Amino acid sequence: MPCAKQIAVGRDKGQVVADLRDKQSLRRLAMDPKNANALMALYESREFEIRAAAVRWLGNNRDIYEQAIHNILVAIGGNARAYDPELTDSTEWVRQCADAEARRLRQAVDAAGSRGRRTRRAV
Repeated sequence: MPCAKQIAVGRDKGQVVADLRDKQSLRRLAMDPKNANALMALYESREFEIRAAAVRWLGNNRDIYEQAIHNILVAIGGNARAYDPELTDSTEWVRQCADAEARRLRQAVDAAGSRGRRTRRAV
């Protein structure tokens, strides 16, 4: 298997296996964004990146960032067709997708909060 040797050059073998699993999970999600097994496999492999994005953008409130993680996973499943292994490493793609969704959620939370804080005009 010369391809496997080329992939493993200069990288930790465990990381190579994880990357291959991630790519397989992303391919399965591209075919079926609701594939729970593929989504859970990706989450188990990239939990740190997904949680980091949620906490970075939404803070340490467990209820909020746990809900954000669910939203991030849905976004990853929905966007998996956009993943191109020739252009982006799977870990980086998951990180970017998680970050974009968490940022979007932060903006939605901020917008909802600003609508609730509007002052009433004097009559």
